[in-house]
Amino acid sequence: MPRVTRVFFLAVLMLLGATVAFAQESDQDWNKELDQESPEQAKKEAEKPDTKASAGDLAKATQNPVASLVSVPLQNLTDFNIGSFGRDRNTVIQFQPVVPFQLSENWNLITRTIGALVYQPTISRPQQGTFGFGDLNPSFFLSPAKPGKLIWGAGPTFLLPTASDDVLGTGKLSIGPAIVALVQPGKWTLGVLVNNLWSVAGPRPRPWKSCAAA
Repeated sequence: MPRVTRVFFLAVLMLLGATVAFAQESDQDWNKELDQESPEQAKKEAEKPDTKASAGDLAKATQNPVASLVSVPLQNLTDFNIGSFGRDRNTVIQFQPVVPFQLSENWNLITRTIGALVYQPTISRPQQGTFGFGDLNPSFFLSPAKPGKLIWGAGPTFLLPTASDDVLGTGKLSIGPAIVALVQPGKWTLGVLVNNLWSVAGPRPRPWKSCAAA
């Protein structure tokens, strides 16, 4: 092998060795910098929100009426064969926005409002009916910010006479208590939501009292 060629290969080997040594030294310096992370940097990293929540955690949160999660469940409900003409009553869309507010380190206020667009058939006739907006039912739950195995909330609930037609609502302002309690073992959500409403204002010819459980 000519001398020039040997010198060339020797230079290449020396260059590769220097490159490897530099890379190892840089890697050690990088690891050293990570090991020497300041307390402030560590605190900032710890305070960053966890964006790796599992699909199961999110599914549980959406089934929890007092979860610290903004959600807007939508439903379509239909009652079949009502009256002598077998009419169908349809809640075209029922929305239940849930919005949490942090009151303190230990307590949250969860607002849950139920409203709906409804088609109410005239059950005494084979045709005709009324379509419009029904009453609003807002509820306010005071709930622990860090609940244990039993998740609960309690507070007042209201029924507001916002219906666009008399047949779509009660015509009464109603107030009462509401309570929710649930557990979420594994992939299950088991619980109960109960409220009771008494009318406090509105036309007297339309008596109204309601107790509901979900």
